[in-house]
Amino acid sequence: MYFDLWLNYVKIIKILNIYYFKNLMSLTDFRRVQEPIIVELEKSLTPVTSKNVACTLYSDWNSFNGHNIETLNPIHFIHAEEVALQILKEWWRNKVDVILTTWNWKAKKLKHVVPCFNCCKLLEPHTHSGTKVYIWEPEKDDVDFIRVISMDFSELIASYWKRSLSIISQDLPWDDMILKTNLSQWDIALVIDLINFAKKRWIELYLTWWASWRWGATQLLIEKWFLSSYWDIDIIVVNKTSINVMDEFLKIVKNHLGDVTVEYRKIPLLWTTNSYSTVVKLIAMSTWKSIDFSIWNSTVEEVFNKKDYYNNNWYHKLC
Repeated sequence: MYFDLWLNYVKIIKILNIYYFKNLMSLTDFRRVQEPIIVELEKSLTPVTSKNVACTLYSDWNSFNGHNIETLNPIHFIHAEEVALQILKEWWRNKVDVILTTWNWKAKKLKHVVPCFNCCKLLEPHTHSGTKVYIWEPEKDDVDFIRVISMDFSELIASYWKRSLSIISQDLPWDDMILKTNLSQWDIALVIDLINFAKKRWIELYLTWWASWRWGATQLLIEKWFLSSYWDIDIIVVNKTSINVMDEFLKIVKNHLGDVTVEYRKIPLLWTTNSYSTVVKLIAMSTWKSIDFSIWNSTVEEVFNKKDYYNNNWYHKLC
């Protein structure tokens, strides 16, 4: 019952978003916006990823379209925003009012279509205080675009800014996590038990991704689109000992969430080194909440110094 009510609420919000979008741009014909960007999407050249992205920049009722381009040898990516902006600069000097992007379904994640930090920096001189960003999620037939995420451009570029280093208080971890994270009180209790175990074993823990409330543009998109700040907990584990910590972590999670399923996978941390992360996903069978543990075979400094989004401090050090 409650889930059905929540779904209806989400549908209403999405309809309101679309109504606002149409009226903001004062377009009586929705297809005037939809059709050009669909055509532009089909022009994408993506032999590497097959992820097509299109962008339209609107300025004083002029529109400038762009699509992404990839080359195989050497591998090189040109984003749709870059192409649209180059055309705008050649023909127009006014500020951009609206930035519109969309994608095909092979670009499965929202982060593949939201303007990246570099594109935002390129676009910033051509925007004004009222510039809006709209991201249209396509239906699976790639024709009817009905779902919209909207935000101010100033919100988007601010989401990429570097945060100050955050270390959760060891004396008052509960109060500090209430203040700094998105975690519910039940999840905070779980994380505190993990911290207490890790401190006894000289293991470092970091809270990251959506539950951290610090995950850049992805955080902004999740809050705008899903009307929720997080649905899983992502913890980085830096284990410099030979102790197998996952058995104890599994017991702690079961004490809080009941029976869980366990999935393992290994992913490289960096393309240019031998560093890797073993990711252990624990999924609660009763609530489907998941806790992802990324267990590193490298020091935290080595990886943080080589990944831009870690340099931005989009995490909390738990212990």
